[in-house]
Amino acid sequence: MKPYQALPVILIIAGACSDASEPIIRVKGKDIEFGVTELSAVSRACSFEPDTLTLHSNSDTCSVSVGVTVTDMSTERLLSRAIPVTGTDAITAFSVYSFCYSSATAVPKPFFAAEKAVRQGDTWITPTTYYWPDTPDTTLDFWAMAGTDAPGVTVTASQTGIGAMSIDYTVPQQAAQQADLIIATTERMNTPGVSVPLRFRHICSAVKFVIGNEIQPGTIKEITVSGIMSRGRYTTQWNDLSGESSFTISANKATTDNEKDGDPIVPDYNTLMMIPQQLSDNAMLTVVFHDNVTGTDRNLTASLAGNTWRQGTVTTYRIGITPEYKLEFTGPVATQDAHYVICNSTIHVDGLPADKTWRLTAEASDGADVSVQLTADVNEFVKQGFWTDKEIINSQTVTSISARGTATVSGNGSGVFPLTVFLPENISDADRTITLTLNVNGAPSRYAVTQQFKQVPPLWNGDTGWEQIDDNITGAYGFMYTARHVYVYNYWSLNYIINDVEKSVKQLIEQYNASNYVEYGRYKRNAISAYYRFYVAIDYSKLSNLNDKASSPVAGLDNTKQMFSFGGSAVSNTFRDALFQLKKIQDGSKAFREREKPGTTQNQDPEDVPAWIEGTEIKESQALTYVLKKNRYYLNRYKDTQSGLETTAPIIKEENIKWYLPAYRQFDGMPAGSFATGEFWSSTAYSDATQAYTGNGTLSERTAKLKIRVARNR
Repeated sequence: MKPYQALPVILIIAGACSDASEPIIRVKGKDIEFGVTELSAVSRACSFEPDTLTLHSNSDTCSVSVGVTVTDMSTERLLSRAIPVTGTDAITAFSVYSFCYSSATAVPKPFFAAEKAVRQGDTWITPTTYYWPDTPDTTLDFWAMAGTDAPGVTVTASQTGIGAMSIDYTVPQQAAQQADLIIATTERMNTPGVSVPLRFRHICSAVKFVIGNEIQPGTIKEITVSGIMSRGRYTTQWNDLSGESSFTISANKATTDNEKDGDPIVPDYNTLMMIPQQLSDNAMLTVVFHDNVTGTDRNLTASLAGNTWRQGTVTTYRIGITPEYKLEFTGPVATQDAHYVICNSTIHVDGLPADKTWRLTAEASDGADVSVQLTADVNEFVKQGFWTDKEIINSQTVTSISARGTATVSGNGSGVFPLTVFLPENISDADRTITLTLNVNGAPSRYAVTQQFKQVPPLWNGDTGWEQIDDNITGAYGFMYTARHVYVYNYWSLNYIINDVEKSVKQLIEQYNASNYVEYGRYKRNAISAYYRFYVAIDYSKLSNLNDKASSPVAGLDNTKQMFSFGGSAVSNTFRDALFQLKKIQDGSKAFREREKPGTTQNQDPEDVPAWIEGTEIKESQALTYVLKKNRYYLNRYKDTQSGLETTAPIIKEENIKWYLPAYRQFDGMPAGSFATGEFWSSTAYSDATQAYTGNGTLSERTAKLKIRVARNR
């Protein structure tokens, strides 16, 4: 039927639908106009259950959750043609086709095709005016579509009715060019004076991306969906899907970790408008993320196989990105005792580049000065069990330099890092909680991992506190030795140099209170030589008789201090360490060596040097050694510029001995419990120089290995 221009007069011509050569009924005031009533919601569009995807990368040590929600497209907000159309205000124009039926059973004929209806006020008018048929049995139906002029869209008009209309669509690569295609169809009607009610429905599926429940500082650079069918034909539904392709959004979204769940990653005009489909096994989501913490780009992928992008819905992917690295503590740390404690932990760092730094912090619930070091960095005396606090110069000047690390320790990259933790004594009445916190520098604090353990207080009985935890340590009482160990100055030297060496040795003897068991001397190379050597003999046998020391039945602290003043630095080998580690300041070479043993092939040491006696010296298993190591030591830095010698060794001052071996009558006050079972050494010596008292008041040979328990006064 050929359209005609409306005339300003009323022409009444009998007739119905006819072919293009026949006139139509044109009645002024009965022209056809269109009214868009609403956008149709998809049936049950909001009933789809949320799903979860997981993003992975080859270098990641943990997975990244991606939440998926599906909502009705009509709830989305309109900004441009490339996002879902949500209301009648957004529809400024559409293409419309019409078919005419001369009777209820007549075959439809095209009435008009591809007319562009443009909004005028509350109605949409075609540029050519069309009128309703004047015969009641003649009806029209309509097929309308917004987006026919969008890239990739081809509409094929039907000659047999709106049910045979078809749309061929190839989705453009750029999201901004992807249109929200909406279609409206009507029933047959003939309603002069009433706008044709068009109820549009969305025939595409929208795909958008928002921030999930966690994100890292960095930049979401690109988001790609691949393995997606990009071509299809729509009649009354989509079919003939083909053209597997990928679509990339250049997001360049900077993230700070302050984003909220649901914040957009890209503006709405970058919403992907896709052909509805069930995704194939090849479908994949890829996110390229630059991680500010690690300084690397991460290619995160997740399979979309089996996902369904339903017509008229918005599938929203909530992309949350967890750290690329993984931090963990390996194994629990046991509850620790009340005295000065050295304990260990281990951290694992995975996925952190070598140039990136992690940081561990130690903190006590009561503010105690807890410190930590990488075990690889502790001094050699800590490895022997000495709780070294500050460095001290020549046994006199306590410095601010820590010999046990600080409250923090840092490292770089990935690996397994053993830790040494130093706990000051806990002499309160309550447990102390120690918290180790590990994080990567620059990472949000919520990704830190922690480890907690307890340090218990003493078991107080009045003013005496007992260690709570039974270490099941046994050892000899000691002070019953036959050993003599001899060390010789490494260099033949003139007498004035030997004088300086002797001066250094005497100072060490004084610092370590070793005069009871140390002798020294010099000897010539031969009778006419001007060169001397110097020797030091540590005669442990001189510590075999305490005389009247450590004899109190009730004062364990006094007994322990007396044993220490008599020979404690020999028992714990601290004097020997200080001597044997004497070095030349100039080149760090050792100053002393062990004396040549009898029977060696090149014995350079004459007979007037005291012989080396291996003897029966008992070292780390001794009771006094064990007790002293429950206290605080200093790391003594000795240096003598005159002799050119220096050494480093642990040293404890008598006033710093707080934890002691109880006297035998004090064991009457030891609280009951499993820790109190067994036979314990007391600090009370017996006068015969071969025996000492046990905790139950009986005598035992000093070489017997009994259990050891320490105590402290308030």
